[in-house]
Amino acid sequence: MPRRRFTDEEWLWLENIWSSREVRELVAKNAKRDKAPEGRGKRGRQQKHEDGGLKAAASYIHTEFVKVFDTPHVDELEADFVTRRKALKLQGFSAQRTIGETEEAFQARQPHLFKQLYNWCVSHSPNKATRSQSFKLADIFKEPPSKHATAYSLFLEGHSSKPAGIVSAEGSKCDIGAWSAKARAAFDALCAEEKQMLQKLAEQENTVDVTGDEEVSEVMRAS
Repeated sequence: MPRRRFTDEEWLWLENIWSSREVRELVAKNAKRDKAPEGRGKRGRQQKHEDGGLKAAASYIHTEFVKVFDTPHVDELEADFVTRRKALKLQGFSAQRTIGETEEAFQARQPHLFKQLYNWCVSHSPNKATRSQSFKLADIFKEPPSKHATAYSLFLEGHSSKPAGIVSAEGSKCDIGAWSAKARAAFDALCAEEKQMLQKLAEQENTVDVTGDEEVSEVMRAS
């Protein structure tokens, strides 16, 4: 699988802002302008396709992007990447290790950033038949489908020892790696009885769909 142009943190941030009200309104304006007149085929790029809404969305995203990601990429330790990859794999997201860059490399890619963000918006446009992998930042904290439940996924679902989200030192980014490591450490610290209870609940969910969400949540709250 080829590397994505953006880091995982940037990609998840993009997915999050893409679903924001501000961006959706800009994209909706684009969709209205591109609506085919009655009795005529839809205009494509060869017929002066109007993509002003997508450019406006890309411009808005670019303005916010450079505020959040204003420093060079920092090389990710292999151990941190392995931990983060395992956590994201449960959610169906294919993680890639962040490769560090120099200040010179960081500055060199800035002139191309708007075009890259615009192309990202085009690939996520409602008018595009083939969509890129869609993943919202909030999905990191959701449990996997019940048919594939594990003791760990039930722990993440709502155990009292599950850690809260961790904000990075800059105060504007979700530190996914730190949160994943803290969550795994909290799970490993559970006593054997609690882990056995979670495993039993997971097996029940995976075999027969008789344990309702309300019952599982009640047991979790009592743990």
